[in-house]
Amino acid sequence: MVMDGRNQVNATEENAESHKTSERNAMIMRTNNLMCHTRWLMVVSALVWSYMQPLAVLADDVLRNISKGDIVPQFLLRGLDGKEIDSSEYKGKVVVLAYLSAEQHSSELAAGDINALNLSLANDDLRVLLVTADVVHQTYFDNFIQEKKITVPLGFDINRDFYGKIGLIVMPTTIIIDRQGRLAHVIAIIAAIMPTS
Repeated sequence: MVMDGRNQVNATEENAESHKTSERNAMIMRTNNLMCHTRWLMVVSALVWSYMQPLAVLADDVLRNISKGDIVPQFLLRGLDGKEIDSSEYKGKVVVLAYLSAEQHSSELAAGDINALNLSLANDDLRVLLVTADVVHQTYFDNFIQEKKITVPLGFDINRDFYGKIGLIVMPTTIIIDRQGRLAHVIAIIAAIMPTS
């Protein structure tokens, strides 16, 4: 009988400990989800804030072929170093991708903003990438990236495959892809910011 009492006490203590562990794990999961959501909002807010010139738009209709919530087509790009950049490597990550044009002031500003965002939000769950179809301007991009100390990888959309799949209209355009590979946000600059002379 004494043994039964001890077993009962032990079982009750184990149940209490198990319940505490479950509650602790649930709280950790809620905290992690909140932190991920907060980081997500920080990414969007930082990008929107960086583009808050009068000509920036946060819109879902600036891509012809995909809409918010659609799966973003896969891409295969060639990096400045000649290595392939495969979108499958970003599976399960939030991806911020800025599509740029060569020798365009607003694209240069977007690249700088994206680089600053990447440095300030350095996070294993976030992947940031610059993309261009302007393959003939590789020297320009080499020089620009060195001069501005851009650390974000740049990929060349050699035959404008990705450009065509998403139906890009204007550059620069930044797209944010969620962990499920769906289009979450599109930020486009609708006119070039020209430097004053």
